[in-house]
Amino acid sequence: MRLLDKYVLGGFLKSFVLSLFAFVLIFTIVDLFEKVDKFIDKKATFGAVMEYYVFDAPNTIVLMMPVALLLSCFFSIGSLSRRNELTAMRTSGISIHRVFLPLFLFGLVAVGGSLGVNELVVPYTNHMKIGVWQEKIEKKERKSDKVWNLYYVGKKNSYYQVKQYDPVMKTMEKPTIIWKNPDGYMYQRLDANKAWWNGAWTFLDVYLRQIDEEGNEHVSYHDTLYLPTLEEKPGDFERLQKAPEEMNYGELRDYVEKLRKRGSDFVKYLVELHFKLSFPFANFIIMLFGASLAGNLRKTGFAISFATSLLICFIYWGTIQTSRSMGQNGILPPLVAAWLPNVLFLLGGLYLLRRVLR
Repeated sequence: MRLLDKYVLGGFLKSFVLSLFAFVLIFTIVDLFEKVDKFIDKKATFGAVMEYYVFDAPNTIVLMMPVALLLSCFFSIGSLSRRNELTAMRTSGISIHRVFLPLFLFGLVAVGGSLGVNELVVPYTNHMKIGVWQEKIEKKERKSDKVWNLYYVGKKNSYYQVKQYDPVMKTMEKPTIIWKNPDGYMYQRLDANKAWWNGAWTFLDVYLRQIDEEGNEHVSYHDTLYLPTLEEKPGDFERLQKAPEEMNYGELRDYVEKLRKRGSDFVKYLVELHFKLSFPFANFIIMLFGASLAGNLRKTGFAISFATSLLICFIYWGTIQTSRSMGQNGILPPLVAAWLPNVLFLLGGLYLLRRVLR
């Protein structure tokens, strides 16, 4: 790494760490004040509140990263401009885009980091956060403990209807499974009183109906029926109980596909699926936009830099929420709704960058 890159990136990273810490702290304090009446009414302990915000921290960090990156661009580039270092670099033959290169590369690293945290950390911590809220603050039994009237589309054209599913005990009450051929005709049906998981599904008090090609029905009764060939596992049913923010990309994609097969409304979840990919790229795009705008504004003070950064972030967040709402209501296709804010700000950033290079 060249000395220039280290110098530019070093100043930027100092601003980024401080900005990210400050924004996460501000966001948490604001959220705390919004929920303080709830904490008091429910007599939540200090430990429960702290645990809630510890699990909330990864999600808050991911949300605040674009804001911190934008503000850091203004601070670092503004500092170079105020000390006339940008002018000196250009005079010595170093182009502006070369000065910005380490910042843009860090923006790409931030995209990868955000994707990784969103996929590997945030679903788990969000799940734990919701559990703390329900069990330790609202002091209720977690809503996802048992599921009533579960409908599930399985593999190989299998369809599950379960009166009650217990994810803790891994048991089904009154399960019905229907198998259909590719033409949509039922060729087998299982009705049982109960089922439990022990490495495979075992059914109790079972009536098994099989229908041949001529339409003749053959019924057999079994006290217990062990079906190791069933491909559906408890984890498949448990995914149905999670909110989108508790699922990683693969889980949410599978859930969308199951809703699609079932004929249920899946548009809202499909929009969130696309946002899981599009939002991390906001780190690079907002950084490109911010660096290019800072290069155009040049010598700006702290107050102007801070105010401009917040204004841009408000506009960006407003664009995201508007686009998300339009996608969920069918006004925009889900893919377009998720990526439209990024495309708009990318075009704006490229336009500003072109002006800087003139």
